[in-house]
Amino acid sequence: MTTYATGNPLGSKDPRDLYDNAENFDAAMNDRVNTTWNDRFGVSRPTMKGYEEQFNDWLDAQGFEPGFLVYVDGSPLTVDRPTQLIQRDGNLYSVKRPASFPVNLTGNWATDQNLLVAQVDRTLQDTLATSAGAGMIGYRERTVADRLNDTANVKDYGAIADGAYHPLSERFATLAEAQAVYPHATALTDSIDWAAYQAAINSGAPHVHAPGGHYVMNRGTLAERDIRYTGDGYATRVDFSMADGPGSCMLTQGELVQIGDLSVSVVKGARTLTFAAAPDLAPGDVVIVYNPANGSWLADRDPYRAGEMWKVHSVSGSTVTIYGNSSSVYLFSEVDVYRMRGVRVSVDQMHFSPSDTYSIAPFKVVFGDGVKVSNYYASDVTLYTGLEVERCFDVSINAVSSPNRSPAVNDEYGITISNCHNFSVYGGYAAATRHAVALGGMDAVCCVPNRNGLIYGMHIEGIDIDSDIGAGDMHGNADKITYDNCEFRNGVILQGRDATVRNSTIYGVSSVSGEALYGTKVYGGTYTIENNRFISYGNGASFGIIHISPGTSQREALLIIARNNTFELPNATGSTKVLFLRGRNSPLPCSVNIDGMHVHMAPVAMQCFLFADDQVAATLNSNYLIIDGVYGPSGTYLLYPTSKNAAIPTRQMHQSGAVNVTTTASATVAAPAQTIRYPYSKIPNVSVQVSSQSGGDQSAIGSITPVAIAYNVQPNSIRPAIMAPSGSFAAGGSARLHWSASLDDI
Repeated sequence: MTTYATGNPLGSKDPRDLYDNAENFDAAMNDRVNTTWNDRFGVSRPTMKGYEEQFNDWLDAQGFEPGFLVYVDGSPLTVDRPTQLIQRDGNLYSVKRPASFPVNLTGNWATDQNLLVAQVDRTLQDTLATSAGAGMIGYRERTVADRLNDTANVKDYGAIADGAYHPLSERFATLAEAQAVYPHATALTDSIDWAAYQAAINSGAPHVHAPGGHYVMNRGTLAERDIRYTGDGYATRVDFSMADGPGSCMLTQGELVQIGDLSVSVVKGARTLTFAAAPDLAPGDVVIVYNPANGSWLADRDPYRAGEMWKVHSVSGSTVTIYGNSSSVYLFSEVDVYRMRGVRVSVDQMHFSPSDTYSIAPFKVVFGDGVKVSNYYASDVTLYTGLEVERCFDVSINAVSSPNRSPAVNDEYGITISNCHNFSVYGGYAAATRHAVALGGMDAVCCVPNRNGLIYGMHIEGIDIDSDIGAGDMHGNADKITYDNCEFRNGVILQGRDATVRNSTIYGVSSVSGEALYGTKVYGGTYTIENNRFISYGNGASFGIIHISPGTSQREALLIIARNNTFELPNATGSTKVLFLRGRNSPLPCSVNIDGMHVHMAPVAMQCFLFADDQVAATLNSNYLIIDGVYGPSGTYLLYPTSKNAAIPTRQMHQSGAVNVTTTASATVAAPAQTIRYPYSKIPNVSVQVSSQSGGDQSAIGSITPVAIAYNVQPNSIRPAIMAPSGSFAAGGSARLHWSASLDDI
């Protein structure tokens, strides 16, 4: 429709070209007949009508239908084209290919649905949104449901965790309705958080996770299988403060079964157990030999019963090979034998609060084999303890924070290890009004001594009360327990057999005596106290700073090794005893080997480095008493002499000195009495030598050859002297007398 067709180039301002452009644009936009138009250069272009027809043709080619047919049950419906959609109950369908159109649908869905295929399945969408949906979606070689079920998230089971008590009655009108979701529920007053947590445990998932939140539990949970509990650290608080009665905690429990009897007694060091018949044991089980007689381990308390746990290596007929060896003798006629198939349980990054009314730990494992506790917090502990493992084997506790703020009216502890074997505690903080770390026990079957335990790198604290007692504990049913690299504020208790504390800082308790280490329920063995720093503000008079007092219940000879320890005693007096061994009619030898004991800050001479006697018997039963390498105020006895230790063989450290003398016209020239810095418990062995005052040879003074002698010897002094073999010395001669003293009975 170009009227002038000047052919001028693009950008022309010729009015004719402008006319042609307006004319052409009008045709391009408004022509309703033609699908193309020619521009002023003669090029054919689509009109708007042409574009619309191209677009509609493309939609037709793609099968686009602007609406859908409505399927009504009971009414026939004709589908003319394969592109038409049919709607029924919110779902869209198309005719299944191949098909011959038109297709006539009868209105009978049971038969018509076989001719159709779903395009938008609302039912499927609704199903995917239900609890069954994850099981319908694939993930690698399994479903999403399988993948998610590896971990049971407590909130997936309905937990609220907002710190408030929400009973089941908030969600359910009847108990039957609640039990349809939570079969373990027993009342509509049960908290939703508890019901959800127990449901997660009951799911069988190996891992139960509680996201951050405050879970209010009116009852305890129970797992009797291997399980892993996790949370989001301190933010995940499981609160049993509302719970009451036995089991008001998160309890995980294994299996204990009595099996056949032994036919041969177990000796110390045994590596096998012999049964009367092939026992019901398998490799990996824990076998327990248990003497049920009251006080069979130590008579101080009935529940201190003898027994031992071992891991089974192999079984051959009636012979069982164990890992490790036996620490004690067990007569086959006195013991029962049990099999423990313990739960493997771990808890990590969680925070617990116990019952306000019932004395039980908020998290507890009984009959565990492979118990792992890490990054564990306890709060609002006002009764028993913040964490307990009981009758378990192979326990590892790491980075625990467990303070107990009870008023100390009963048994109040930070963490409690009861009747366990092969356990370790690494790092962390525990505090209590009694023992911050309690190594004790219960009164039940297989409550054997705690054995083979290491507590390392902990901060262990108590408070100042009238009955102040050691923050670190070993009850009498302890065997081969070590505290290493810990800080005790205040006090540590060593009891049982083969107890050790090393590389630690130990503050004395707040009693007048200020004892820092204490033990009275003594089985025997070797007590090792080495490389520690003791700090006490007491006077150490009544009990000493270290007080060990074996009684009539002692079962083995006792050796106390105190090696390389330092003591800061600013309030020491003349009655201070650094180490006080006091038997109470102890039936077996109690010996001491002190090798390195340095006392600082003591303002006066103390009574002694070692005080050893028996409170009841006429003499202390002891093989020897050794005191060596000590330092402290001059005048402090190495071993304080009493009639009860006078006959005990002793070795007391070498001390020496020198003094110058000037001869007089006499046969014997004695130096003034020389004070022995640390008095001996009896007259020491001495040696005197002579030299010139400059240290050279002194083979003669004038014409006389001097003979060095001990003119007088007392436990706390010596007078060295020289004697002329014949005649007398000339006046004015000089010599230097060197002396040394020690006690060397052994």
